[in-house]
Amino acid sequence: MRHELEDWTAGTGVLEFPAQQVRGFSPQSLSIPEIRSEHDLEVLSKMYANSVLLGADGLGGWAIRFAQGEFNMTTDSKLFIPRQVVEADGFKPDLYARWTNDWRPCCLSFKA
Repeated sequence: MRHELEDWTAGTGVLEFPAQQVRGFSPQSLSIPEIRSEHDLEVLSKMYANSVLLGADGLGGWAIRFAQGEFNMTTDSKLFIPRQVVEADGFKPDLYARWTNDWRPCCLSFKA
């Protein structure tokens, strides 16, 4: 991975990467793999020519679907009791980020 701005301004090590190959390697996300040489591109092309994409639905496809973890406070926010409600019930976070009211743990921080 290139991190230095000078690497991008020099214009050396440029490699042509046709759009049809981007679609062939990653038809859904159109991700561009980081390759450093024509040889890398040849090897990658051979690998993809003789393989089935993980997310492919067709014959021999794995039909794998990717998702984030079990619970996410952003996309699953509707499942969690709002902080204001928990605080109004007298709960406060301890040193370990557990919400307690005196000795009682807040076991209702998740709505099923």
